[in-house]
Amino acid sequence: MRSVFRKAISTATVAVIIIIVVIAGAVGVYYYSQQSSGGTKPTNQFNVVVDLAGVTGDLGFNDLGVLGAQEAKQQLGVNTTYVQLPDPSQATSILQSEAASGKYNLIITIGFEWLSALNSTAPQYPNQKFVIFDAIPIVAHPNILAVYYAANESSALAGVLAAAYTKTHKIGIVLGIDTPVLYGFAIGFVYGVRWYENMTHTGPDTVQAYFTGSFTDPSKGQAAANTFISNGADVIWAAAGGTGLGAIDAVQAYNQQHPNNPIWAVGVDTDQSFLVPGQMITSVLKHVDNTIVSVIQTAKAGNFHSGVELGDLANGLVGIANLNSLNQTLAFGVAGGKFTTAQENSIYAAQSALLNSQTYQNVLNSYVSVLTSQITSGHVTIPYPQSRSDYNHWAQVYNLQTN
Repeated sequence: MRSVFRKAISTATVAVIIIIVVIAGAVGVYYYSQQSSGGTKPTNQFNVVVDLAGVTGDLGFNDLGVLGAQEAKQQLGVNTTYVQLPDPSQATSILQSEAASGKYNLIITIGFEWLSALNSTAPQYPNQKFVIFDAIPIVAHPNILAVYYAANESSALAGVLAAAYTKTHKIGIVLGIDTPVLYGFAIGFVYGVRWYENMTHTGPDTVQAYFTGSFTDPSKGQAAANTFISNGADVIWAAAGGTGLGAIDAVQAYNQQHPNNPIWAVGVDTDQSFLVPGQMITSVLKHVDNTIVSVIQTAKAGNFHSGVELGDLANGLVGIANLNSLNQTLAFGVAGGKFTTAQENSIYAAQSALLNSQTYQNVLNSYVSVLTSQITSGHVTIPYPQSRSDYNHWAQVYNLQTN
């Protein structure tokens, strides 16, 4: 059975490039929960546990892990269980307990918080198959598959939309901690801005990025966004997990005070437009749920392999928000009790009006689709800096002001 992944990278090669990928949507509040999406199954059932690195319920990165587990059960008939990590210090004991139980055909870990535990546990259980998302083991193990997302590609598409929608020609990027995955986000985004300027002979836009140093402090995100806004920025991208929620709050607060002169937000990891419907031009997506289904399908067919695989625009595992992603988020939110049906309809009406507008569709068809084709065909290669010095170099190349 063929995996949806288009290309693979050797662990040895990628280890030189990047040691740890930190998710942009990481959160730092943990609690323990273990839930099954289907109850107890016979021992001949294909059993999978999905280990999350944070809380669920905010329709964020970890909720995609839960959704993937549910979709795998429905589509593939496997028995899936998910675990929410109570504290990073307990990752090793949880992972070793799972491996020692012999119950699971596949153990999937979501997030860099599991990397150290996985590095120590995998060699002890050579017959146990593991997968880790958004992190890459320093040393290759024959029983570990690492999944890495080309967030620089999807971020570039968001940059195109930001450049098209700014009127002040000032754009702010609120980031979490100083780490390589966010270098890829920021450089990809500013690449898209400059690409659009070149295509339309507009600009130059002032693009500023600020590392807040946290994924879990909304007040820092709000403060950073307010600084950008006070300096004239009318597009704010929040790529900082829980910290980024504060930046989105800042956009909402400004628009409440200035309804005739609104500014725009950009979300990350999942479709976050439900937070500010009609005010978020896009979100930069990682299709974690689809990836989970794909790796389970491959393993169930007996084709599990180790190494590093890339989720990119070509295989559809990264992208930007659209009405499909909005519908998925809203349906998941209603099922989880986050929205009422009336709220779902209200959110959809506001966001779909934006996405279906002639202006938005013109940008998608004339520019976003063109850059997408250039990226997937290999005509365009977008840098993904893996060190601070490389990030500083590309920031200078694309005139990104950053701290």
